[in-house]
Amino acid sequence: MLLASGHVLRNNSASVLLFTILRALWMDDSFDPYRIWLGIPPSEQPADHYRLLGIARFETDPEVIENAANRQMSYLRTFQSGDYVGLAQRLLNEVATAKICLLHPDRRKAYDSQLQQIPATPSAADSPTTFPHDASQADQVTPAAPGKPVASPEAPPLPLVRTALPPRTRRASPWPLLLAMMLIVILLGALIVFFNRRDLLNPSAPPPSPSGAGALDPTSDVVLKATVLKTIWNP
Repeated sequence: MLLASGHVLRNNSASVLLFTILRALWMDDSFDPYRIWLGIPPSEQPADHYRLLGIARFETDPEVIENAANRQMSYLRTFQSGDYVGLAQRLLNEVATAKICLLHPDRRKAYDSQLQQIPATPSAADSPTTFPHDASQADQVTPAAPGKPVASPEAPPLPLVRTALPPRTRRASPWPLLLAMMLIVILLGALIVFFNRRDLLNPSAPPPSPSGAGALDPTSDVVLKATVLKTIWNP
């Protein structure tokens, strides 16, 4: 009997049948822990070791396998205090068996070779997501690439404000005053030279008679010079 059961377990089709029988015996048909807890639909059951751990089929990284198994076991332990204690323990044992098998290189190779003989059940996660090609997609705006920065509009240049400078106070030029003073000095010098030359040209001229009709006052030259100077200084 034991030999017969061993042959049945080695046969893939027989293992599926045995799984279905055991499931009908100890599991309530109204509650599917594989679908409710692990998200495995009935079409993908019985689930292989990779599907139980929620990783890609034929995963070889031991860290990925161990972390996935620990995550699933920690999650299933939360149901051990509920109404489905037996189901939670059963799934914990299956996850632990899958972890031991996939972490052992020789066992994993033997399991993978056996698994390759069974056609993989298409799952919703493995199948590529297709989108309908309708006319509404043509009207959609293609989003910009995340790596390309969008050029922002340039800000208008600020107007240049020129502050008006206060008018400079013009200083009176000293040149007109200097020129006037120079002209006065030149005129005075010319008058002095003129009168001195006249006196030098007529040194022997007799002095005019004081008693005559045409007699001039001896101070007439002095008076004339004073009058000229007064006229120049007080125009």
